Amino acid sequence: MSLYLIERLKQLGVKHIFGVPGDFNLEFLDYIEDDDTLQWVGNANELNAAYAADGYARIKRSLSCIVTTYGVGELSALNGIAGAMSERVPVLHIVGVPSEALQQKHALLHHTLGDGVFSHFSKMSGPISAAVAKLHTSPTGTDGLPYEVDRVLSAALTQCRPVYLTFPTNLHHVKVPSKNLLTPLPHPHSAPLTPAALLEEHVTDSQAEKELELVVGEIQRLFEASHDPVVLVDACAERFGVEGE
Repeated sequence: MSLYLIERLKQLGVKHIFGVPGDFNLEFLDYIEDDDTLQWVGNANELNAAYAADGYARIKRSLSCIVTTYGVGELSALNGIAGAMSERVPVLHIVGVPSEALQQKHALLHHTLGDGVFSHFSKMSGPISAAVAKLHTSPTGTDGLPYEVDRVLSAALTQCRPVYLTFPTNLHHVKVPSKNLLTPLPHPHSAPLTPAALLEEHVTDSQAEKELELVVGEIQRLFEASHDPVVLVDACAERFGVEGE
């Protein structure tokens, strides 16, 4: 699973990964260190890593990645991730979390609130993420994990916003199918058909297209009715790669 995730990042042009080592992400970091084309950029703290990832995505005009550890690490990155959400910057936030077995036992662990609940911090990241994926073993096994990775990556690329991915320690070395790697992910500047909130409500393609037509039609109406139209272009033109248009 670690190799699949790394290969997807490389396909998207990621060459540097930012973050801070922690006990729940160390084995994943070994895979990064072993890759000759990736460079691990260790930061003094997670907030610095988040801002570095934000800047990296802006300069590269593509996805960036930050790796933190459960609880104490990921929370320190939230200010930077929230900024990326506001500024529409695609950042993949990978959080190493305790094994599924420990979570299911509601184990008393460090970096928790001591109540056996392991979802507190992921809920905090939800509102500042275009998509959230909590990798886990399903009743049918682990073959679905690549689809979850691709889902959040696609959301980051099409919405130009950060996404959140938890990676339990027991899944770092698990074998998963590699066939999805043959299917390209969306272009980093692909504009979404509809806002993220609507996508979460399972809006169909036809509904999304209808919404898009209504918006474009209203813009056209206002433009044609204006005597001296002025179009104000903001940073989103750069985020979605449409400066030429």
